[in-house]
Amino acid sequence: MKKVIFSLLLAMLLLPSYRMSALNLPVKNVNGKQVYYYTFVKGDKLSKVAEKIGVTVAQLKEYNPQVNDVPVAGTVVTFPVTYDAFVKDGYYVTRYKVKPRESVYDVRKLFDIPMTDLMTFNPEARKGIDGLTLLIPLCKAPADAKEKSQEPAPVVKQQRPVPDGCYPYLVKPGETVESIAADNGLSVAVIKKLNPDTDFNRLTVGEMIFLPNIQSLEPSEDKIKKVTVSAPVAPAVVEDKNPVAPAVVEEKEPVAPAVTEVEEPVTVSDMVLSPLPSADKQQLTIAVMLPFMLDETSMSRNGKLYTEFYRGFLMGVEQMSHSGTPLNIVAFDTQDSLEIVSGLLDRPELADVNLFIGPDNQEQLALIASRARQNDNSYLLNIFSVKDNSYLANPSVIQANIPHPAMYRKAVSSFMERYPDRIPVFISRIGGSGEKIEFVDSLKQALTKAGREYKEINFKNFLGRDNLEDLNPDSLSYVFVPGSGSRQEFNKFAPAIKNLRNSAIDHGNVVLYGYPEYIMFRGDNLDMLHSLNTTIYSRYLSVPELNVVQKGAAKYKEMYGEEMEEAVPMQALIGYDTAIFLITSLRNNDGRFSESSMDYDGLQMGYSLEEVPGGGLVNENLYLIEYRPGGKFSKVRL
Repeated sequence: MKKVIFSLLLAMLLLPSYRMSALNLPVKNVNGKQVYYYTFVKGDKLSKVAEKIGVTVAQLKEYNPQVNDVPVAGTVVTFPVTYDAFVKDGYYVTRYKVKPRESVYDVRKLFDIPMTDLMTFNPEARKGIDGLTLLIPLCKAPADAKEKSQEPAPVVKQQRPVPDGCYPYLVKPGETVESIAADNGLSVAVIKKLNPDTDFNRLTVGEMIFLPNIQSLEPSEDKIKKVTVSAPVAPAVVEDKNPVAPAVVEEKEPVAPAVTEVEEPVTVSDMVLSPLPSADKQQLTIAVMLPFMLDETSMSRNGKLYTEFYRGFLMGVEQMSHSGTPLNIVAFDTQDSLEIVSGLLDRPELADVNLFIGPDNQEQLALIASRARQNDNSYLLNIFSVKDNSYLANPSVIQANIPHPAMYRKAVSSFMERYPDRIPVFISRIGGSGEKIEFVDSLKQALTKAGREYKEINFKNFLGRDNLEDLNPDSLSYVFVPGSGSRQEFNKFAPAIKNLRNSAIDHGNVVLYGYPEYIMFRGDNLDMLHSLNTTIYSRYLSVPELNVVQKGAAKYKEMYGEEMEEAVPMQALIGYDTAIFLITSLRNNDGRFSESSMDYDGLQMGYSLEEVPGGGLVNENLYLIEYRPGGKFSKVRL
């Protein structure tokens, strides 16, 4: 059976929608080497052909210097081939031998394939990939392609061997040796030394170079401190005088509170906040791995964000440390460095961690997730990256934020139940941001399926009385649904809706259903939300006026001697809620999570974990926050 050849270089360059193109090109021998080739036809443009087959115009010209900017019909161009491939399950597949200490994320990134595809062809990789030879689905094969009865042996034809302690890196568009060094925390001299034959003045997209294996690098000891105490202590481990500005995890336009510079960097220590474990009582270990950025001369905003979360987390730990399974809390400054994260994971004190809490950096999360999966009885809580979906394939990952599809599904279902008799009115400014179109479309589909009437109003500049003249709030009741949740757009439609509400005999016939961004509104905008009898859906119960939030704020001041930052969501309370939930759940289930303990309603954040088939756990908790006239609030947990 004729062997099918695939180019590694092209594999790295092609977008998913283009992957099939290069493999459909014919292959021939040129000077003893296998190459793809393409023959220009009348009307072909250089840029379009390059785009079609997944290379840049510069690469096309580099491989084929005879090609002019206006190609002549019949001109043949060629592309190098470096990988053998075979057909399996309708895909062109190659085999790849995993290198020592290489993670599944490294492999997925190297071949630019979805994690789900990688796991489909390699189900054994869910338990770790050390020492495996993986099947890499490169792209779909033509319908008439025949599968091989016997898979060929692994073939990796690289331009030169990978140096010891290194890994291959493919140059991306616009990158230079300086930018690659900066992005990977390396020096230009180190990269050039590892790649003596590379012309760094003429780097091309997709060119392979070698970088030192970051997992072999150790962080400096002064970044990692561990203090063991023999009795519970108040976690006053942060020395700065300014609280951290809470992180805003919602999708658009977060409100960044004013950040006051501090004279000294924050100091974070690791502590055991309980008696040391006895011989007959196993301790529970949680590792907090966040970029506190201790080496900065003045504390950055991100450093403050993570520090306040850790402060709040320790509030919860202190509360839970007086009874039950002993707690071992270790916290490390990752310095926002993949190198440091890798080095930390090799430390012996992290060998038996029950749960890691990781930062929002995708690569660092992937590395920690891979380690959690390799360990028995270990989890990674992802609470800072909303869009990360590694929980879909990794049973050790917990996604703490309800994903957008589930959030919209719950919000739509709630809308349909809460407003069965109201007429929905969708309002959208022409040329406006309209960033909530996904939710709006989902709601419209649900209304259409239920046979319910709704209205649509498009307006220019500001919503005016003339845009609302067809509405009769004296005889019908309406719920307005804007296409945006930003403050800028809100101010362009809210006054008109308020006037319509005030003109109605029954003010209750006009209400507003809003979006997560509204939890950041304060001042006049907050008053407007109350006057419009607004209901919003949100991951967080971010209402500073609620009694439970005020109690949490008072506890924070008692322990740290200062107020929490006035912003939303309050990062310290997220930390507190997370600590209470995690410790309770893990204690009750011998270091694991079970269905009976995966529900928690906190001061600001709730947990309602659901198991993902073939994956980990995902939090599906969602709140409705009701802004009622007179400055009153109430909440509903969906």
